[in-house]
Amino acid sequence: MVNELMLADGWRHLQQGLALERSHRVTEAVSQYRQAIASNPHLREAHNALGFYYQRSGLLAKAVESFRTVASLYGDFLAYFNLGYVLVELERYDEAQSAFAQCLTLAPEDSATHLELSLIALSRGEYSQAFNHLELPLRSYPDDWEVHNLLGRCLLGMRRFDEAI
Repeated sequence: MVNELMLADGWRHLQQGLALERSHRVTEAVSQYRQAIASNPHLREAHNALGFYYQRSGLLAKAVESFRTVASLYGDFLAYFNLGYVLVELERYDEAQSAFAQCLTLAPEDSATHLELSLIALSRGEYSQAFNHLELPLRSYPDDWEVHNLLGRCLLGMRRFDEAI
């Protein structure tokens, strides 16, 4: 009975936090998210809400903690993707690559994951690897200038100047 009450409390605090955040009462919303987690440490939505708040606020190390918690609790695609994305923002490329590798085990044909892996490889000067990861994004987003810009940067790095043009 007590456990069910704590779980319900977690959901109630989460809902209050979301409503407060929509009303731009962010400090109060964060407090509610923390109370939701205290009531129900396995409440993924509260950890995600807190992680996105930290990310928007530039508190990226704290966002990593929140998203890492979700990944360890649930281990699903979105948990690893959110974690990897913030790790890229922190330039912690080895950890980000590991998170995105988990994404690929769950969804091998996900274009967004391949795009992120391309960015990581490009940042390391691994142009051929970055180029290879762009195959799916180019098919999925044929009109996206950013994907074509990445392709051009890869080709320049591989000294394939005519193709880069």
